[in-house]
Order: sequence, then C-alpha cells, then structure tokens
Amino acid sequence: GAFLARTNGSITISNDLTNANRDIILMANRDCDVGSFSITVDANAEVTGGSITLYGGDVVVGADLDAGSGAITFIEQCTTTTSVGIGVATGYTMNIADAELGFIKTSGSVTFQSLLGNIDVTGVTQHAHLDQAVSAPVVITASASSKTITFDTSASTFHTLTCSSAGGIAVEYDLQTTSGALALTSDGSALALSPGVDLISAAALTLNGHSITVVTITFS
Repeated sequence: GAFLARTNGSITISNDLTNANRDIILMANRDCDVGSFSITVDANAEVTGGSITLYGGDVVVGADLDAGSGAITFIEQCTTTTSVGIGVATGYTMNIADAELGFIKTSGSVTFQSLLGNIDVTGVTQHAHLDQAVSAPVVITASASSKTITFDTSASTFHTLTCSSAGGIAVEYDLQTTSGALALTSDGSALALSPGVDLISAAALTLNGHSITVVTITFS
C-alpha cells in the first residue's frame, strides 16, 4: 500500500526510500505550527514510488524523486503570503530552486500547489530545468481566493501547462508551451498580462477569468 510519513516537525530522508509502483506521501508541519519546517532528501538518497507527494514546509532536494510514469506533487498548506516559489532558492515557505527541479523524474504530471497563499514562477524552462521530466504536463494551482499566481523575473516555457487560481493570475513575462496546451483559469480576480508580454501556445489556448487583459497571443 501507500507509504505515509507525517509529523508536526521536519522530515529528513538520508537513505534510499522505495515503494515501487505505490504512493509515497511525506507531510511535514502537519498542524501548521509556528516555525521553520522542511522535507529534506539528502544527496544519494533517491525516493522511488508510483507517485510522490511532498506536503508541508520547505523542500530541500538533493537526489532524484523518481515516480516513473506517476505524478509528483508539491503542496504548501500553511502560509497565506509567500507560499511557493518555483525556480527560486529563498524567500518563500516552500522554495523549489532550479537545481531541485532537475531531480524531478517522471513522465507523469508535475503539480505545484498552495492551499492558502501565493505562488511565484521565476523564469522556468522545462526542457532545461526539469530535464528528467521534459514531457510531463505541469499543473500550478493556488487554491485560496484573493491569492495570485505570478510569472515573474523572466520568461517561462513548459511542455504543457495548466494554471488555475481561485484568486488571480499575473503574467509579467512571456509564457509559452512547446508541445501541448496552455490553460490559464482565474476564478477570483483578474487574469492579467503585462504590456509587451506574449502568450505562445503550441496547441489549444484557454483563458478564463472574471476580467482578462490580453496584449499578444500567438499560436504556433
């Protein structure tokens, strides 16, 4: 069956953790206590399962997270402000740096989710940064109303991207898919593109929002 480890503190994986073809769920800071908590996967301590979910505070990944064709999911559940930073090393409760993205290994989906806060995507290029998950569909979800998913710092490129926010979505730099669809859904406030920003979709393009400000859209 599934392997579940949960604690009010931090979790450290210092040797290989294998649950072949079955789920692995690691949950730190279960009760959202005050303090700094993390899920750490030490170098040479590979985690292998049918799906892998890291659920809690920060993640410090130093070895492969290998889900085969299963899903890999990162969830931050406690912070109402700077919750998740994708492609950035500091400044957020859950920081997933470029080097850590390179340890994600799957042909299934990759999901980044905040239950209460904002998500920033800071110039991620999937074929370079997620080089062991180059064809994995990427899903980014902000579950709380009034919160925002922001694509900032520099342009981002994904194979396929589904982005859903109960609040808003702000695209401040070019956003592109290289093979699959691009879907942006804002259920709460605005879906906004900054001036001069391009949306480029290799397949279907879906924009849903209470108000949508669009500058340039390109289909290729």
